This record gives sequence, C-alpha cells and structure tokens, in this order.
Amino acid sequence: MIKNFYVMTALLLLMTGGGLTAADETKGGTADSKTSANYPEPIRQILQDFEQYAEKSMKEWHIPGMAIGIVSGDNVIYARAFGVKVIGDEDPVNLDTP
Repeated sequence: MIKNFYVMTALLLLMTGGGLTAADETKGGTADSKTSANYPEPIRQILQDFEQYAEKSMKEWHIPGMAIGIVSGDNVIYARAFGVKVIGDEDPVNLDTP
C-alpha cells in the first residue's frame, strides 16, 4: 500500500513538472536518458523505489525484460529499460526494443 502511495506521488510530481526546469531534466544524464538520476530529491528517491519495485516484480513474475515510460502531453518525462530480451541471453532491453 505504501509503495502505491510513493508511485502515485512520483507520477503526480512528474506529470505536473514537480518544479523542474529543462536544465533539471538533463542533470545526471543525456536529454534522452530520463531515469531517476535526472531528478532532484525527493522525486529521485521515489523513482528509485519504483525502479526497485519494477525489478522485484520482474523476478516474481518471471519477466526477462521490459521498458517503462511516463508521458505527459507530448513529453516523455521518465523512461527506463530493465532486464534482457530473452531469458538466458545477455542482450539487454533498451528503449527502442520492439
């Protein structure tokens, strides 16, 4: 239940801009890399918790890989790829994996 609260809080903050400027969005990575490292606290911690939850869920559900994106209007405000394309393979999922 608490995880759901954190996830919803993070999504709301991200969708409303969370007080971020364009400069904040690229801090810690490229403009195309919109992971938790790009955001200030407390959003960064909430997203890191969400990423841990996603990785834990992949293991529990036996999902080899996935990509998650959060879009607000026409803007991708968060994108992250997790895992591999095929179990037993080392080819990672990326944001362009079909």
